[in-house]
Amino acid sequence: MFAYSYVKVNRNMDTEQKPLTSAFSEMRAKILRFAARFFPSEEDAEDALQEAFCRLWCRHPDICSEAEAEAFAKTTVRSIGIDEWRRKQAHPTEPLAADAYADCVDSESADEIFERVQRLIDSCLSPAQQSIIRLHDYEQRGYDEIANRLNMEPAAVRMQLSRARKKIRECYNKR
Repeated sequence: MFAYSYVKVNRNMDTEQKPLTSAFSEMRAKILRFAARFFPSEEDAEDALQEAFCRLWCRHPDICSEAEAEAFAKTTVRSIGIDEWRRKQAHPTEPLAADAYADCVDSESADEIFERVQRLIDSCLSPAQQSIIRLHDYEQRGYDEIANRLNMEPAAVRMQLSRARKKIRECYNKR
């Protein structure tokens, strides 16, 4: 795919055609080091680098030199880094403590929790909501299929499923 595209390289006033893959290979390590400044993990830096080169590939007819390609790739990596930082600022996440899950597992086994939720489904939900939650969550049926089976609209199925889950959550937290 890359072998047929070329970056124009001017050396000593002669125009030489160089495959984009060669240019990519030569600047890859340099841009990866640059990307490492913006991303905490090597995998994230690799992903940003790959995205930058995909964008570079889309613009290869407009790029006339390796320096221009490198500048475009660095600018793109920097923009991706800033976008990722903003995304994390807008939706911060906190990692769970390792022992938080262990406390939950120690107090009740997974089978006990499943049985408790089953009892809540049977006692707290209407028959229609019971059918919807079982068809969707246990039998992996789609909204359209459930709607056809129960003579409902798919939007109504989604709404009832959401309400059923909310009701189960409320009942579970009460007990």
